[in-house]
Amino acid sequence: MKTIKGSLLIMLWLFVVACNDDENRTTNKLTSQEQAEMVASSIGKSGFAASADQSADYTDDAVGARMAQCGYAAENSVSLSGAFGEILYSFAYDYDVALVCNGSEQPTKFTSDFTYSGSLDGPKFASDYSGSGSLIITSLDAASAVYTINGSYDRAGSFESKIEEQTSGSSNISLDIDEVLINKSTKVIVGGSADASVSGVIPSKGNYAFDAHVVFNGDGTANIQVNGKVFVANLATGQVTAKIQS
Repeated sequence: MKTIKGSLLIMLWLFVVACNDDENRTTNKLTSQEQAEMVASSIGKSGFAASADQSADYTDDAVGARMAQCGYAAENSVSLSGAFGEILYSFAYDYDVALVCNGSEQPTKFTSDFTYSGSLDGPKFASDYSGSGSLIITSLDAASAVYTINGSYDRAGSFESKIEEQTSGSSNISLDIDEVLINKSTKVIVGGSADASVSGVIPSKGNYAFDAHVVFNGDGTANIQVNGKVFVANLATGQVTAKIQS
């Protein structure tokens, strides 16, 4: 009887280990630093931060210079290339924007839908990508110093990590933007958060998937919480560093 019980305990332990391996199988193909670098590439000046800045500018045009003309809609294109910090970037966006008013002809929200493509190349991470987004901007009244942004930002493409094993593969990144605040004057993101869902394939290792939580700190940086660790991303330079836990 003792032998049977012992065998059952061993089998149960092996089952638990196997389950834990299944839970970790999709994340252990990328280091925590690589995961953070991938998320950072999608939220900085070649990613969401760029679209938030541009969308805020379009909102200014609709609400300010155009005197809140209800029914205003426009198509715009933007392309930029250059460097921020050590990262070279190039991207092009096509926007469809519109001002939405209530029954009293008062602006209630500004919508910014877009598609884009681009590339970036830095000392730790490189990527070629394309994607789309749909942002809703509120807090349009003059009394508010910030715009509030909600919506989605998605991208897909190829990546190359230059860290350790120099992994490369495909990636799909989906951002759920939650109450992000952007200063109307400076266009600096001063608060809010985003949830990131990431998946893809690494030819030599197989499929991977992980989630991350992003908190915008209001000082030009964002905390990226991934795989039980926190990294700080500089939105302007793209630099990602591990946060020292107190």
